[in-house]
Amino acid sequence: MATASHGASIREQLTADGVDSQRRIEQGELLIFDADEILNRLMVDDRPDAECFEDMINPIVDKAAGTRKRLVRIYGEMVDVLWSSGREDAALSLEILWHQLIAGRKCSLLCGYASSVCHDERFNTICDRHSHVMPVVPHFLDRTVPTRLTDSNN
Repeated sequence: MATASHGASIREQLTADGVDSQRRIEQGELLIFDADEILNRLMVDDRPDAECFEDMINPIVDKAAGTRKRLVRIYGEMVDVLWSSGREDAALSLEILWHQLIAGRKCSLLCGYASSVCHDERFNTICDRHSHVMPVVPHFLDRTVPTRLTDSNN
């Protein structure tokens, strides 16, 4: 669930790595959704609606798991989209919904955030909800970007 440009970049990188992303999509092994489109469908009064979230995301996770109930790895940028547009409370609400979902499912969630939001002190409330936080490699030595790797045993 990436921004349109990142979804395209992911497919390009998979192709460069020798992965036939179209074949993986056809086999149901790779699902790419536009973060903005998903957000538009689950927001009610500028807040993520829990029922809409479950109705939208559960079928996606079920499809990705397949009949063998394989581990689902989700890459998400929807919280970042909200945070970057100044809707921090909505972003925090969505973060909570994601954590409730993955707590009861066989899946992992990798969240992507623009490095510009990492300078916001309030953003630590998002980071604190993750079991691991890693900066982008070029910023690893930049002391103005959070550089902790945490394990909260979640």
